[in-house]
Amino acid sequence: MIEEEKRKYFYTGIGYIGILLVLVSAIRFLLIDDSIGQLIALLGLLCLGSYSRYVESKLPFTLKEKRIFKVVYVGAFLIILMTGAYFIYS
Repeated sequence: MIEEEKRKYFYTGIGYIGILLVLVSAIRFLLIDDSIGQLIALLGLLCLGSYSRYVESKLPFTLKEKRIFKVVYVGAFLIILMTGAYFIYS
C-alpha cells in the first residue's frame, strides 16, 4: 500500500472516530438530562457530519471503499445507540 493511501485511510478513520465520540457525549448528556449539553452535542454532531461529507466528496475513494467505511460506521453507530438505549431504559 502506498503512503498516500495509508494517509487517506488514517484521516478518514480519525474523522469517523470523532463523530462517534460526539455521539457518546450526546448519550452521556441524555443520561444526565442536561438540556444545554444536549443542544451542544447535537450541534457538534451536525457539524462533524457535514464536515465528514465534505471531506468524503473531496477524497478519491472508490465506491467499494466508501461502502466499507459506511458499513463500519453504521455498525458502530448502532452498537453505541443500543448501549445508550439500554442504559436509559434500565
